[in-house]
Amino acid sequence: MLEQHDVIVLIAIGTTLLLLAYCVAKLRRLVRNLQNTGRSLQQDLTDLEKVYADAPLGLATLDRELRYIRINKLLAQINGVSAEAHIGKTIREVVPDLAEQAEKLFLRVLRSGKPVSGIVFEGTTASHPGVRRVWRESVYPVFADTGKVRGINVSVEEITEETRLNKTLRASELCERKRAMELEAVMDATPAAHLYCA
Repeated sequence: MLEQHDVIVLIAIGTTLLLLAYCVAKLRRLVRNLQNTGRSLQQDLTDLEKVYADAPLGLATLDRELRYIRINKLLAQINGVSAEAHIGKTIREVVPDLAEQAEKLFLRVLRSGKPVSGIVFEGTTASHPGVRRVWRESVYPVFADTGKVRGINVSVEEITEETRLNKTLRASELCERKRAMELEAVMDATPAAHLYCA
């Protein structure tokens, strides 16, 4: 027969085992939830990577030394250098003709922590050597958890054709104004014709 002390020990062991089983079940649910969350976060990250890679704008992230950390396909094509070949290189190494313009702006954003939008760049890249092209760029600071600027994001839109069409349109408008002024001068110099009705 069990003594009272043995019964108390058995009850304590049973209670401990039940508590342990409860904790193990709770941990399993927590691990399952974390795994599901991890899968969901991984899917979100994959989706974001796809959006970034296939964006209709050129996109890049650069560190404080203006070295490429990330770049999408479109900007790599614009620059005429593979995306992989950009990583770790500076602007000056990848797009030397645009470096001076870009570095001034990018360093200003790094120092101030304030974004700059709609800046127009003109120059050449390896994708079309010797052909002057035009881009509109916006530069945004990337902040660390400490609040310090740790790099920049750049968005690039090629506007070469738009710029060419605007110049052509302005030239055409100027020409039409000149013709109108010439016509007006001729009309002013010609005596008015008198029309008689019979």
